[in-house]
Amino acid sequence: MKQNKLIGSVVIILAAAGCVTPPVTYTPPISGQFATLQIKTAQAPVQLAVETFENGLSCTGRRTLFAGKLQDAKLDKKIAADKPFTVRLQFNTSRSVCVVTSSFLPKVGESYQLRPLFDETVCSAVVINVTHLAEAEAEKTFVKRESRQLAYADAPWCAPMTRDEFYKAVEAKANGSLAKMKIEDFKDLLGK
Repeated sequence: MKQNKLIGSVVIILAAAGCVTPPVTYTPPISGQFATLQIKTAQAPVQLAVETFENGLSCTGRRTLFAGKLQDAKLDKKIAADKPFTVRLQFNTSRSVCVVTSSFLPKVGESYQLRPLFDETVCSAVVINVTHLAEAEAEKTFVKRESRQLAYADAPWCAPMTRDEFYKAVEAKANGSLAKMKIEDFKDLLGK
């Protein structure tokens, strides 16, 4: 009797596992216009997963850029330019988990650095344009997204955003008018 329950439990676990599709490894663009993304952290070793999406606006088609421990290291990836690029970071330490999803608009030939910011009180990330190191600054098109925790790969991993909504958010940030906007201006971006 116990053996039947055990076998039944294993079958249920395996069936449920079939619903979870592991992400596909990211393939950099072979041709066309591209930029470079560096992933850099100087924090204590943490388990870090960095993912992107085939469709960055809808957060679908998940692809793994990096998974593992990253400390005092820099990882370079070629990324498509002149279209919104979405990146999802998940930091794991012995005590907590942090998930951050953001989008930005990389320009052809430019270099960007993605820096995870994580400790007991902070769960964030920033993208810095490092094309000209002497003039390095936070990327102006960097927009935080609402992350979602899902168990299947075909659903959006962040709140979907249209191209117009992305550019409206970038423009609002560039004009410094983000602080003047009301929550109603972003109601379509908020989860239900």
